[in-house]
Amino acid sequence: MQVAEEEYRKRLKDISDLMDTPHGRRIAHRILASSGCLARPANFIDPAQISYSEGKRSIGFDIYADIMDAVPKKFQIMILEAHERQEKINLRLLKEQGEMNNE
Repeated sequence: MQVAEEEYRKRLKDISDLMDTPHGRRIAHRILASSGCLARPANFIDPAQISYSEGKRSIGFDIYADIMDAVPKKFQIMILEAHERQEKINLRLLKEQGEMNNE
């Protein structure tokens, strides 16, 4: 087995292990979200800001590609879990706002 192929298999195994647990999927989602690869590209005018943003997105897309190569179904689970978390947060915020308005 070639060294590059062995390293690729190790990388995919690491990603698979990460995506096997809910906390691993939360970490992966946080990284992908903060890289900007899960959102539309931003419209910047400043070339330095564009370069910075696209560099972050590039790293996110590399991780995304590894996830899709290793465990694409876990990516779907990760996204569903993230939506559920966000929905719970939104409900808590609405409840808190309602409580503050009633005071």
